[in-house]
Amino acid sequence: MPSDPCERALFERIARGDRKALESLAEQHVAGLLHFATTCCCTRADAEAAVRRALATALSEVPSEDCVSLRAWLYRLVRKACAGAEPRRPSGEFLLPLPPSAPACASYRNQLSDYLDGDLGAPDRAALEAHLAACEDCARLLDGLRLTVESLHHRADREKEQRP
Repeated sequence: MPSDPCERALFERIARGDRKALESLAEQHVAGLLHFATTCCCTRADAEAAVRRALATALSEVPSEDCVSLRAWLYRLVRKACAGAEPRRPSGEFLLPLPPSAPACASYRNQLSDYLDGDLGAPDRAALEAHLAACEDCARLLDGLRLTVESLHHRADREKEQRP
């Protein structure tokens, strides 16, 4: 069980089946998970699919009591999901890690979750949308985050429909 009190509380909520807790954890780590998956998979589409599979697995597989870090647990799930994808090629075209972001990108990337949730005020939303129109890297990151969140919501909706 995680030693950090905040992570321990999140762990306990996830173990009880709290989907919001898992969504919160996924939101915190989705950019890093996607970046990690791009180092294992041949294409960005494969990396995104691997992250979606890992998060879907996370919805059904509660971390074990000996789990020390929820972050490490998510990365293990992504690594397992990547195992079924075509591996990166040692040469030729393949995905490079996300480029170092400009200082402006960092502040905009921190707003992506709020943007998807509709929690940004009009001035911030307009500034972010202008940045996304000009920055392909941030736009791709938003697309990956959007796909992941939609996948989580879709999975949760399907599970609600299947409950008696």
